[in-house]
Amino acid sequence: MKDSTETIAVLYAKPAEKTCYSPFFLLHGREMVTPANDNLPAKIPKPTQGSEQQVENLKARLRQAYKAVTKANRKSHMANKE
Repeated sequence: MKDSTETIAVLYAKPAEKTCYSPFFLLHGREMVTPANDNLPAKIPKPTQGSEQQVENLKARLRQAYKAVTKANRKSHMANKE
């Protein structure tokens, strides 16, 4: 079970070649935090901003990712039509 969980985590953390965003980023608006060693807990940084600013930053990152993915999808669609 551990191997399949690690495989899924690797796939979700790996950025796509065309969009440069990982599936995890597109779902959560941030990159996956993984421990460097099984014995170390993942370190999640403590927020230094207010919650409203964090939400605005998340929205901006997700808008940017959405634009990049939309552009890559259109480009791929046009290439497939030719």
